Amino acid sequence: CSWLQNSQTLVPGAVVGLKLSPSNGTNERVSLTWSPPLRPNGVLVAYEVSYRPTDSSQPHHTRHNTTHLATSFTTGDLEMGTEYNLSVRAYTSAGPGQSSSVVVSTIDSRPCEIELQ
Repeated sequence: CSWLQNSQTLVPGAVVGLKLSPSNGTNERVSLTWSPPLRPNGVLVAYEVSYRPTDSSQPHHTRHNTTHLATSFTTGDLEMGTEYNLSVRAYTSAGPGQSSSVVVSTIDSRPCEIELQ
């Protein structure tokens, strides 16, 4: 009698529970948290976090890779008064999975100009 097991590694499903919050009470940095995919389809090896302004015509993303154990990330300084698309995706040895995304708008907290007469 023989028994075969399919151990093929596939790309993972999307991360779940993607949440964001201001980091240290500032609007210039955002902290993201997530949970691993419900269907990892193999051993997770890394996560990729990317973000860019939504109105940017540039294909450039700010990308950061984290270990497979990390389920949180804090962005660098974001421009005030700008809307950003942030996404996270998991990787197995077969490649990247589907991205989970959120959109956040930073608040322009610069002081108003006051003219005294």
